[in-house]
Amino acid sequence: MKHLILRTSLLTLFLLTIPHFLFAKEVAKVNKNTADSLLDVSFDQYVKVDIEGNIKTASEALNISKSLNYSAGISKSYFYLARALTYLGEYEKSLHYLQLCEKEPYTKKSFDIHSELCRIRGQVFTYLGLPSAAINEFKKGLLYVNRIEDVSRKARLTSLAYENLTVCYKNIEEYDSMYYCIKQNNDLLNNYNFPYHNHNKINLYTMYGDYFTITEKYDSASYFFNKAILITKANKMNYTSWIHKHWGDMEMKRNNPDSALTYYYLALDNLNKTQMKNEFQELYQQMAKAYEKNGEMDSANFYSNNAIRTENDVLNARREATENALNLLVSEEGKRLNDTFTGKIKKLAYLLTGLLVIVAIIWLKWRSNQKQKLEKYEKKVEVLRGRLNNNMKELIDLAKANDNTFITLFMKTYPTFTKSIYQSHPDLISSEFWFCAMLFMDFSSKEIAQYSFVEHRSIQIRKSRLRKKLKLNSNIDLYQYIKSFQESSQANL
Repeated sequence: MKHLILRTSLLTLFLLTIPHFLFAKEVAKVNKNTADSLLDVSFDQYVKVDIEGNIKTASEALNISKSLNYSAGISKSYFYLARALTYLGEYEKSLHYLQLCEKEPYTKKSFDIHSELCRIRGQVFTYLGLPSAAINEFKKGLLYVNRIEDVSRKARLTSLAYENLTVCYKNIEEYDSMYYCIKQNNDLLNNYNFPYHNHNKINLYTMYGDYFTITEKYDSASYFFNKAILITKANKMNYTSWIHKHWGDMEMKRNNPDSALTYYYLALDNLNKTQMKNEFQELYQQMAKAYEKNGEMDSANFYSNNAIRTENDVLNARREATENALNLLVSEEGKRLNDTFTGKIKKLAYLLTGLLVIVAIIWLKWRSNQKQKLEKYEKKVEVLRGRLNNNMKELIDLAKANDNTFITLFMKTYPTFTKSIYQSHPDLISSEFWFCAMLFMDFSSKEIAQYSFVEHRSIQIRKSRLRKKLKLNSNIDLYQYIKSFQESSQANL
C-alpha cells in the first residue's frame, strides 16, 4: 500500500510538471529560432563585408545560444566569429574561436562544420606563410566533406577545397599538384550541379588560365579567361575584376604591356562599381609596372602613389574595424558573465524541477531496467576491448587519411624498424621516412598518390630519388629492402 501511495504521488508530481515543461519547451524553441535568425543575418553581413555588424550579430546569437545551452547555435556563432576575425587579420583570436567551436557537442556530430573549420584554419595558415600546414588542413577538410550525405553541399565544399589547394600549390610552385587539383575540380563540376555552381566554374577557369600562364601556353590561358568572362555575361554577374586582372598579368608575362593595360582598365572599371577595396592595391601596382615598362613614368608614378594611398586606407580602416570588433567581443563577453539574479533563479527552478522528474522516472523504472543496463554495459565493455586490439587497423586508416599522427603511431608500433632504418640511413628526412613507412605498409604507388593528393608520376619520381638516397642497385626490390628492416618489430604490435 505504501508503495502504491508513493508511486501515485510521484506520478501526480510528474503530471503537474508537464504544463510547465511544455511552456518552457515552447519558449526555448522561440529563442532557438531567434538565434538561428540572427545567424542568418550575420552570414548576410559577412557576404556584404560588414564585418563589424557580422561580429555584433554573431555575438548576440552566441549570447542567446549559451543561455539556452543550444549547442548548434553556439557552434555556428563561434565559427562565424572566427571567420570574421580572420578577415580582420586577427589570426590568433580566430584560431582561439575555432578551438572553442571544435569542442562543442554539435560540432563533433557535424561534418559540415568540421570541414569549414579546416577551411578557415587552412586560410589562416596561408596568410601566416605556412603553406604545408595549410595544405594539411585543406586535405583534412576534404576527408570530412567526403562524409557529408547531402550530395549538393558535399560537391560544393569539395570544389572549394580544391580551389584552396590550387592556390597553395601555386604559391609553393608545385605546379604538377596545382594542375592535379584543377583537374579534380573540373571533373567534379562537370558531374554535379549545386548552388553557386557558376561561381565555382568562374574560379576554375581563371585558375586554368593561371596555370597555362605559368606554363607559357598563352592561347590556352586566353581561352579559359574568355570562358570565365562568358559565364559572367550569360548570368549577368557584376564581379569580373579578378578575371581581368589575371588576364592582364598573362599579357605582362608575354611582354605586352599595352594589352595588359587594356585588361587592367576593365578590372579597374569593375572595381569602381563593386568597390572591392581589397583588390585595388595590387591592381594599381600592376598598372604602375605596365606603364613603367612602356617608359611612361608619369602614369607609372600616378598608379604607384594610388597603390600606396590605397594600402594606407585599407590598413587604417582595418585597424579601426579591428578595434571596434574586439571591443564588441569584450562587451558581449561581459554581458554573458553578468546574468541577472532573476535569470539565475529561473534556471535553478528549471534544474530542480527537471531533477525531480528524472528521479521519479529513474525510481519507477529502476527494477525493470537494471538487468538490461547490465547487459548493455557488458556489450560495451566487449566493444571497447575489441577496439584496444585494433591498433593495426587504426594505423592503416591514419595512413589513408594522410593524418599527421600516422608517423607517431607508426614509430610506436614499429620501434625496431624505426631504429634499424635510421641506424642504416641516419640522413633520412621526415618526408622520406614517411614514404618508407607507406611502402612498409604495402601501399602501392597509386594508393600513395591518391592518399597524398598528388599525381602518380610524382610518386614514381619520389621512388627513384629514394632509391638513390638508399644507394640501391637496380636489381634490388625497394619494397623487399624496406621490409628487411622489420626484423622482430611485429612482436611490438
